[in-house]
This record gives sequence, structure tokens and C-alpha cells, in this order.
Amino acid sequence: MRVESTTVVMPQKQYHNMLDNNYYATTQWEQRINPSLSISNLDEEEINRTIRIGVETGRLPEAAYKSDIPTVLTNMELMQDGKLTNAAAVLYLKHEMKEYPQLLLRLARFQSTDNRIFLDNKQVHGNIFHMLEEAMTFLFRHLDLSGEVKDLYREEKLAVPRIALRECIVNALIHREYKTPGGSVGIAIYDDRIEIINFGQIPKEIDYTNKNPQMLSKPNNPIIARAFFYRGIFENWGRGIGLIKNECRHASLPEPEFVSANGFVIVTFRLKKSYDKLSINNNGGLNGGLNGGLNKPQQMVYEYIRIHEGCTGSKIAAALNIPYRTLEKHIAVLSNNGLIEHRGSKKTGGYFSVKND
Repeated sequence: MRVESTTVVMPQKQYHNMLDNNYYATTQWEQRINPSLSISNLDEEEINRTIRIGVETGRLPEAAYKSDIPTVLTNMELMQDGKLTNAAAVLYLKHEMKEYPQLLLRLARFQSTDNRIFLDNKQVHGNIFHMLEEAMTFLFRHLDLSGEVKDLYREEKLAVPRIALRECIVNALIHREYKTPGGSVGIAIYDDRIEIINFGQIPKEIDYTNKNPQMLSKPNNPIIARAFFYRGIFENWGRGIGLIKNECRHASLPEPEFVSANGFVIVTFRLKKSYDKLSINNNGGLNGGLNGGLNKPQQMVYEYIRIHEGCTGSKIAAALNIPYRTLEKHIAVLSNNGLIEHRGSKKTGGYFSVKND
């Protein structure tokens, strides 16, 4: 380096600082290596689920079944030279780590149409597959459900189409800006609307004001988005906004309102009628039954299984806050009515909805 009129050897510490600064300036956050992150910090069950679904859907080669975890992570660009990246933490972190405070989902149900009084308030830390599950469970817990019988099955519908809400949450999790430690995704339910708040921006190339927006896909976190593609959750065709709008139109609901400004994206779904309050009993289920068909706790278990194919009993009980013995009774009713079935062994198998087959 130059010091006044002479050239001298740069101190090693300064040299490495320059390399680090260049690395962080040119490397996306999801690709950056975290030396303190190890495979033991990751949820191997979630990784194996990605492999299984990816192979079954033809989105991963069959060789992935025989590969060890480091090889799979390397092929998914989640590991470089034996070291894990931030994307690996976002996708598969098993427990909360202080290095990742931004892996946060905020859930709230407010009384009336403002945010003065909470009816329910929850914060979820963890990987984004876990956050997606928790978000959908919270919506099913707090939104109105209606149902009609079709082909011997009772079809339950949320006050806002499930597909639209799920697509919006998936987009928020995939496209959000993870670099800022204080970032998060928020879901707020009011009497007249649902707001999904994301820390990030919609790409300028995407016209979200158009009723039928052009299909453009530009994920802010392409490595994270690819893992969702392997899981069959994200198609990478840029049809998300159009799909959300179409689902709301078909349900005779106003199109959702999109606002992208000041580093945030807010999507607002308007509800047809005010929220119909339901109390929660000591077992974590909702009081009151449906006219015919399943009662409310059984319905919640069925909807959870339908959304989370292959889930275990312990995972259902934890997600819905239902004692395991109570859950077994609901499972028995659903199984006896031919709505769900258990596949695989007791240790590694899970529950599937028969209707989706």
C-alpha cells in the first residue's frame, strides 16, 4: 500500500479487513458463510422432508436419497467448503440462535379495527418452514370457517381463501430482506381485515397494481426460493400476485391492497363481515360445533393435516396446543370417517388427508 511517497507491505489485519469488506459488499446475505453455524444446529428431519418431497415430485434427482446431509446441503448451495451459509439457517435452523433475531414471525389478533387491544399475541422464532406452519395455524384458529358437503366430504373454507393467504405468506417469507437484524414478517387480524407486513420491497419490474400482472419471477433470495420449489410450495413462475387476486375475486372478495414503500410491503385482505368471536377451551380447541360433520377441534386437526401432509402426531399437538391424548381422539374420528390416514412406520411416518390423493 502507499504511505505518502513510498510503497510498503500492508499489515495482515488491514489486508483481511479489506477482503472481508469486499466479500460482504459483493455477496448476498443468504450466500454468506456463518462459521459458528453447524449441522447440529439444523433440523435434519426438515432437510430429509425436502429431499423426500423433491425426489417424489421429480424436482430433485433420486441420488439425493442416498446422499449424506453435507452433500445435499452443498448441492443446494447451503454449504461451501464444509461451512454453512445464512440460507441454511433460514431454511433449517432447529432452535433460536442469537445470530438470527430476524427469523421472527409476529402474529396478532386485535379487538375491533384498531391495534389498541390484543385478543391474541404471539411471536414465533425459527426456520421459515416452521413460521409458515405457525402462520397458517394462527389464521385457522382466528378466522371464520364455512363449509359445504361435496362428494361425501365436507369442504371447509376460510373467510379469505386459504390459497391466497398461504401464497401471500410464502411470498413474504421468500422475498423479504433478511440482512437487517430487526426485520420480521407480521400478520395482524382485525374485525374487518387481515394485514400481512413484510420487511422488504416488491421489485420495480413487477406491476402489482395490474389486475392480471405479467408473470415475472425475481426472488430476492433465489437459494431460499429454490428450496421452497423443491418442497412444491413455490413455483418460481411469478404468478403469485395474480393467483392471490384471482382467488379473492372467485370468493367474491375485494382484491387485496398492495403497498410497497419505506422498506415495507403491506398486503391487506378485506373481510366480508366482522369477526365472529369464538372462545378457546382449556384443551386449546375452539368451543362450539359445526352443524353436521366435524366439530371445531376435529376440523382444526383435519385442516392442519391437509396443509402439512406427512406431519406427526406430536407436531400437530404442539402446533394446535392440544394435549396428545385429546388429539388421539380427534385422529380416531377423522380416520374412522376416511378423511385421513397414517402412512409409514410409527417413528418416521405421518398423517395424510385422503381427499388430497
